[in-house]
Amino acid sequence: MLWVENNLWVGGTGDGLWVCDPVAGRARRVGQNTLTDQRVTSIVRAGDTLWVGTARGINRLDLRSSELVPLPASINAPYALGGFGVTDLLVDRRNRLWIATETGGVFLLEPGNDKAAMRRISTRDGLPHNGTNALLEDAQGAIWVSTDDGIG
Repeated sequence: MLWVENNLWVGGTGDGLWVCDPVAGRARRVGQNTLTDQRVTSIVRAGDTLWVGTARGINRLDLRSSELVPLPASINAPYALGGFGVTDLLVDRRNRLWIATETGGVFLLEPGNDKAAMRRISTRDGLPHNGTNALLEDAQGAIWVSTDDGIG
């Protein structure tokens, strides 16, 4: 869940992304035919963008235009997750998007570069395990990753 400008954004475990207006008492489904998967796992805001993680990838929602764009799942696309399911999202103090995945380690996307190559961080780079569960930025700006075999 995420509160953005008087609206509550909610991700369902099988019914996708919803935006709720509690004052008007209305809710509507967003991206029903566009999301990479209807199992939403994480939502995070970066400026005028909502990043929506699902069980099958990542999606970018422009809050100004309401355009929802799924990022490619093909491992051959340089800015893709390769079909890995997203478990957590974090936007750090430098406005970089960190993406934890079920079995692919962590991916890092620099701000404004959703068409650029994502950097993958895996066991080859020192993570204890490629199954990653949660992300945290500490007071010094270091990023911590909870994995299936410890913290990295």
